[in-house]
Amino acid sequence: MNLYATFGTFGYLSSLKEKYSERNLLQYSTTDSSALIEITNEDTVFAAPMAYDIIEQKGDLTGEEFIAIIKIPTSEDHQYQLEKKLANTPFDLEKYEGFSSAFLLKPKHGATYKVYLGFTDRTDYEDFKKSSLFRDNLSKDALKQFFGGSTQHSSYVEQYLYPIDDK
Repeated sequence: MNLYATFGTFGYLSSLKEKYSERNLLQYSTTDSSALIEITNEDTVFAAPMAYDIIEQKGDLTGEEFIAIIKIPTSEDHQYQLEKKLANTPFDLEKYEGFSSAFLLKPKHGATYKVYLGFTDRTDYEDFKKSSLFRDNLSKDALKQFFGGSTQHSSYVEQYLYPIDDK
């Protein structure tokens, strides 16, 4: 299964979502733009998407959850170790208030892995960040050993997607 994402203006992505209404395109807002996500085994309708293989998945995206995206830069030398660490970590996320979904994503191009974490709202996510599960497995300190030594790699970053209220 693949996850595709694209970013742009709210108006443009809304028109794309409407044009391909037969597809399950999920729209979210960011601090300065909008995002569309498609999870499919088919080719995506996006012209220039960010494309990922889904390595692990818990739950589903609905378009109604807050999503925290953790971007984990790595080098070619560290990709296997990072993937193995994340895939073998017992993410018992269901016990955390507001948890709805988690996706471990391997880039089809490049070396920045992503973890999508869906929660009811940002407060529930911020509470989860205080847990030992997050601190020991998903924090910058826990993952820095996989970043590689090159300065050309992007930084560990968190990005937030918010549900769009259509009402």
